Amino acid sequence: MINRELVKKLHEVAELKEVLGENRFIIIAYQKAAQNLNYVTEDIAAIYKRGGIKELETIEGVGKAI
Repeated sequence: MINRELVKKLHEVAELKEVLGENRFIIIAYQKAAQNLNYVTEDIAAIYKRGGIKELETIEGVGKAI
Protein backbone atom coordinates (compact mmCIF):
# COMPACT_ATOMS: atom_id res chain seq x y z
CA MET A 1 0.00 0.00 0.00
CA ILE A 2 1.30 3.40 -0.98
CA ASN A 3 0.00 5.00 2.23
CA ARG A 4 2.54 3.24 4.44
CA GLU A 5 5.39 4.26 2.16
CA LEU A 6 4.19 7.86 2.16
CA VAL A 7 3.82 7.88 5.95
CA LYS A 8 7.41 6.65 6.24
CA LYS A 9 8.65 9.33 3.82
CA LEU A 10 6.81 12.10 5.65
CA HIS A 11 8.41 11.01 8.93
CA GLU A 12 11.81 10.98 7.23
CA VAL A 13 11.31 14.50 5.90
CA ALA A 14 10.30 15.67 9.38
CA GLU A 15 13.43 14.09 10.85
CA LEU A 16 15.67 15.69 8.22
CA LYS A 17 14.10 19.08 8.78
CA GLU A 18 14.69 18.69 12.50
CA VAL A 19 18.36 17.81 11.95
CA LEU A 20 18.71 20.84 9.69
CA GLY A 21 17.23 23.05 12.40
CA GLU A 22 14.21 24.15 10.41
CA ASN A 23 11.12 25.77 11.89
CA ARG A 24 9.54 23.53 14.53
CA PHE A 25 6.02 24.21 13.22
CA ILE A 26 6.97 22.86 9.80
CA ILE A 27 8.37 19.72 11.40
CA ILE A 28 5.16 19.27 13.40
CA ALA A 29 3.10 19.74 10.23
CA TYR A 30 4.92 16.87 8.51
CA GLN A 31 4.56 14.66 11.57
CA LYS A 32 0.84 15.45 11.83
CA ALA A 33 0.27 14.75 8.13
CA ALA A 34 2.02 11.40 8.50
CA GLN A 35 0.00 10.55 11.58
CA ASN A 36 -3.31 11.45 9.93
CA LEU A 37 -2.44 9.61 6.73
CA ASN A 38 -1.76 6.54 8.84
CA TYR A 39 -5.50 6.41 9.61
CA VAL A 40 -6.67 6.76 6.00
CA THR A 41 -8.03 3.37 4.98
CA GLU A 42 -8.36 4.14 1.27
CA ASP A 43 -5.25 4.00 -0.89
CA ILE A 44 -3.86 7.50 -1.44
CA ALA A 45 -3.49 6.81 -5.18
CA ALA A 46 -7.21 6.03 -5.44
CA ILE A 47 -8.04 9.25 -3.60
CA TYR A 48 -5.88 11.21 -6.03
CA LYS A 49 -7.41 9.49 -9.07
CA ARG A 50 -10.89 10.31 -7.82
CA GLY A 51 -10.38 14.00 -7.13
CA GLY A 52 -6.80 15.10 -7.64
CA ILE A 53 -4.99 17.40 -5.26
CA LYS A 54 -8.24 18.92 -4.00
CA GLU A 55 -9.34 15.51 -2.76
CA LEU A 56 -5.98 14.86 -1.09
CA GLU A 57 -6.29 18.18 0.74
CA THR A 58 -9.43 16.88 2.45
CA ILE A 59 -7.15 14.71 4.59
CA GLU A 60 -6.52 16.66 7.77
CA GLY A 61 -2.99 18.02 7.89
CA VAL A 62 -2.40 17.61 4.16
CA GLY A 63 -2.15 20.89 2.29
CA LYS A 64 -0.25 22.44 -0.58
CA ALA A 65 3.00 22.64 1.37
CA ILE A 66 2.88 18.98 2.33
